[in-house]
Amino acid sequence: MSDAQLLKTKFEERNARLRTQQNEQQHQPPQTRARQLIDEKEVKQRAFEAETQRLQSRLDAFIDEHLAAMIAAEELGGPVVGDLQDVDETMLEAGFTASGAPAKAPPSKLTKAALDKRQRRIDEIWGPQAALDDSVASDADLSAKVAAGNELARLIAQLIRGLEGESEDGVYVRLERDSAAARFLVRSRVARFHGKDASKLRLTGFGRDLDE
Repeated sequence: MSDAQLLKTKFEERNARLRTQQNEQQHQPPQTRARQLIDEKEVKQRAFEAETQRLQSRLDAFIDEHLAAMIAAEELGGPVVGDLQDVDETMLEAGFTASGAPAKAPPSKLTKAALDKRQRRIDEIWGPQAALDDSVASDADLSAKVAAGNELARLIAQLIRGLEGESEDGVYVRLERDSAAARFLVRSRVARFHGKDASKLRLTGFGRDLDE
């Protein structure tokens, strides 16, 4: 059997199944059909929710394992997210030079003045509550990584709520500051700034041309 004949046969078989299904539905009581539609919707909803949770878990893991440290590094004066792939906690602890390169001095050699300056910088960016938490209270720069990851995850959640119409600014989210997290999302074309207000951000309409 040729490919064309095989396609024709499959098409005819599918049409026959659809006609049979349609005839069966026409002879069903309205209550039965309504119950079937509700059940089908509930099954699809549960599948959607399960897939959403799976994707959210993978996103959280990716942020924690990769993006959080890079975003923290950019905020602390280091390279732009993506320019340096292997940003680790030791690098964050040591800090960065004026040119954005990783500092050479090991964290253990930092003076108290340098540590205090670093802590003030973290407080300025994320606030004292975000800079420290119970799990990493003795390691301010690790907390910078945690704060950066939390900020990115929170911003993504806000953008999704905006797309669902739950934001005060419509589909846009009003940014509190110019953050490395927001800049990363824009560079990645996941989000876009408002054409006339750079303090507003929205998710990109992936179903449309990105250059609109």
